[in-house]
Amino acid sequence: MKYKILSIIIILTVLGLLTAGCTTVESISSGKNIEEQNNDNINIGENLVYEDDDIINIKKKDSDSSWDILKSTVISLDGETASVLGKGASVSGGTVVISEAGTYVVSGTLSKGQILINASKDAHVRLVLYETDITADKNAAIYAASADNLIIILADGTANTITDTNSYIYADIEKEEPDAAIFSKCDLTINGNGTLTVNANFKNGIKTKDDLVIVSGTYFINAVNNGLHGKDSVKITGGDFEIISGNDGIKSSDDSKKGWVEITGGNFNIISASDGIQAETDLLISGGKFNIITGGGSASAPVRSGMGMGGTPGGRGGFSPQQTAAADTESMKGLKAVNLVNISSGEFIIDTEDDGIHSDNDILISGGSFEIKTGDDGIHADNNVLITSGDINIVQSYEGIEGLTVTIEGGNISIIASDDGINASQGEGKALNMNGGNMSVIVAEGFRIPNEEDIGDSVPDRAGRTFSGSVNEEAFIRISGGTVDIHSGTDGLDSNGHIYIEGGILTISAPSQIMEGAIDKDGDLIITGGSVITAGSWDALPKESAQPVILMSHTQQLPDGTVFAIKDITGNVILEYTSKTAFSMSGFTSPDFETGETYALYINGEKRIDIMLNNIFTSISDDGGAYDAGRSGAGGGNMPGGANNMPNRGNMPNNRRR
Repeated sequence: MKYKILSIIIILTVLGLLTAGCTTVESISSGKNIEEQNNDNINIGENLVYEDDDIINIKKKDSDSSWDILKSTVISLDGETASVLGKGASVSGGTVVISEAGTYVVSGTLSKGQILINASKDAHVRLVLYETDITADKNAAIYAASADNLIIILADGTANTITDTNSYIYADIEKEEPDAAIFSKCDLTINGNGTLTVNANFKNGIKTKDDLVIVSGTYFINAVNNGLHGKDSVKITGGDFEIISGNDGIKSSDDSKKGWVEITGGNFNIISASDGIQAETDLLISGGKFNIITGGGSASAPVRSGMGMGGTPGGRGGFSPQQTAAADTESMKGLKAVNLVNISSGEFIIDTEDDGIHSDNDILISGGSFEIKTGDDGIHADNNVLITSGDINIVQSYEGIEGLTVTIEGGNISIIASDDGINASQGEGKALNMNGGNMSVIVAEGFRIPNEEDIGDSVPDRAGRTFSGSVNEEAFIRISGGTVDIHSGTDGLDSNGHIYIEGGILTISAPSQIMEGAIDKDGDLIITGGSVITAGSWDALPKESAQPVILMSHTQQLPDGTVFAIKDITGNVILEYTSKTAFSMSGFTSPDFETGETYALYINGEKRIDIMLNNIFTSISDDGGAYDAGRSGAGGGNMPGGANNMPNRGNMPNNRRR
């Protein structure tokens, strides 16, 4: 079996992510300014390892569910024994031993026994289940101890049940094997259009130490440990699955050569105590419908203590640093991979105690529809998140999307987060950063408005304190297309490095506070395109912008549900948004803005003020007076009298799991 490391270009070509003239990953680079872009691209998925024909292709023998009873050995189960008609199989007590390659048709009920495949290492065994009910009394009900591959065919229209005992006598004590109701040491394929119920009372439902391929069928699996487990890989092209598991629903665990899960179709209802689908290397999904609940769902998430300033109940008088990560505990994620999660299509409803979609390395989403409720992050990658298309609705989360880098090139994305909407940060357990790096801080009434000359400075507050922090040059948020709507309890966009807005439509409802707001970064904010409207503060003006930017302070706090808009002199709407939080600060930019032109602010349909854009940056109060940085503190921004109008912070976890 030949394996090879594929370059990013080859991988993206195979997965259909290349477009004429450019690659999607070229945009994932941390540019320094409008004119010059860093050429150091981030190679998402560069370590994918595949056998040549492992992507998409299913071998003919795997999909062949045909059989001829006249050319098969017939095994008739009868209580605690069985009979055999044909060659290649024998019966010893309640154990049916298959010792040769061939096709075996099994029917009837075996109340205390096992089907044992003990053939040569090059044998191809096809096992047809035809109204079969097997209950094991020692270990696995079906055990492939030796063969080249085992193909289980679920005869069309039949109902089959496999049940094991809750206490095993291991055939291999040293390796503690078998440990599943259906256990195979060789490649295992299941096809056909029958039904298979697996009651796994000891540990796993269906497990192979090699590749697990499922082509079709209907499955009801209830397992104490994992539902489906292919050590080398799991590949599913179709079928209907109801899986209840005490550990992971679907799992691949090899971390040396393969260890991936690939799903191209099927319907999945998974309720798992731990991860819904977990791949030790790569998780690839290009089709299917998924309904996944893990760890009891988002309602079971423990309360996260130590919110940032924007989450302090009772007002704005103090802050509590975000709690750092505790020791790793059990993972309860929806979709999880160690190397790469790559989703190009599918329908997903995910309700998880832990992250909805998680990778220890990278995530690529190029299609699909998602509804995600989670007690932690909606989408989390320790390194890079790239979204090029798809409908993503994160209806409950602690942080919506998090990665060292987050790049959005397309799609329709809606995020509700009790903390940050989109966060670019380094790893787990971040301490609260009072101010981002080389950017000025708007801290209180009476201090100057940040401008281009302020970049690199720190501005003192009334107590004479200055807040500064380091900039992570590897971290960034880049939005170049799509629509993104964020309702966050703290920052809408929060980057430990830079933020690049290059296109798309971005709307944010977030706090109007000094340290918490719609846009917050430790490095530079650079705008080259796109439309942005925020109910909430920006921590400073952009370092550079190719289009006019307006920062607005409001003389009184406006309630959630306020409709506010920027119109041109003829009354055409340039930007319009209905706030999802109370706010006293707002911000606007659009490629339709032109310097030298006059625009008007409308609030709930009534004109509030004309705004003359004399410069690329305009800061103004909505009564025509000077922009009031101290306005950010009025009424606690979006926290009138406490924590009202904020996304629900209840049941948030107090630590993170890998």
